[in-house]
Amino acid sequence: MWALVKVIGPGFPYVELAFFRALLAMPLMGTLLWRSGHRVRPARPLLMVARGLLGVGAMLGMFFALPRGKFADFAIIGKTQPLLIAMLSQALIREPPPRVALLSLALGFAGALLVIKPGFGLLNVAALVVLGAAALSALAHLAVRRLNATDPPLLIVFHFTLVVGVVSGALSLPVFVAPDLRQWGMLIAVAQLAAAGQLLMTTAYGRDAAPVVAAASYASVIYALVLGFAFWGELPDGLALLGGILIVGAGLLLARGRRGVRQPPAPPS
Repeated sequence: MWALVKVIGPGFPYVELAFFRALLAMPLMGTLLWRSGHRVRPARPLLMVARGLLGVGAMLGMFFALPRGKFADFAIIGKTQPLLIAMLSQALIREPPPRVALLSLALGFAGALLVIKPGFGLLNVAALVVLGAAALSALAHLAVRRLNATDPPLLIVFHFTLVVGVVSGALSLPVFVAPDLRQWGMLIAVAQLAAAGQLLMTTAYGRDAAPVVAAASYASVIYALVLGFAFWGELPDGLALLGGILIVGAGLLLARGRRGVRQPPAPPS
């Protein structure tokens, strides 16, 4: 999804991109929710709206930044999010991170730093926006963890998509640009990939501890490195390859030590 956002480019309004990402996913989400027979009203409406607004902020930040810099670099900066989740999970949702998750996070974050390197020039606007988006995303994911106790993943994703559509739709009115045929194809793909990713992420937070799920998301750094090279010729250097090895090792360590993590109750159906 992020790669397609970068391909669409800065010429297409990023708020409108978020709007179509929601609009084109709503029929699928609505159909799945209707067929599930579950209630539409969430058990915690205020928390659901807060989760949606935090997610909108994170999404708009990433959509703004991705066309304005190196794909892999911004994806890696975004992986400060799992570290923030591990730091905040105890205070906000009373979920202490298991030891194996902390070690995995440390290795993954060290690997990310090796890929970024001090020479990247962190103090530019787009990179700072990505850092802010990572912080908002961390808070949104913790809200998802709380919502999973009372609502199924499908309902959470449906309401998130609805909030994204309303907020980004209002913001898109002054800058609206009619998509051409090529952009329509990419917008449809962005919407469906985003919906699938949201469902998978939300389901994961309902079945395992927040820091564990967050640490597993470091795999996206590897995907970003591969896509960055395949489509934009961003060949990683030796330090970046070493960082990638650390990130993969962190994921393997997490999978090996996962048996020691206390499993939460299954989400409601």
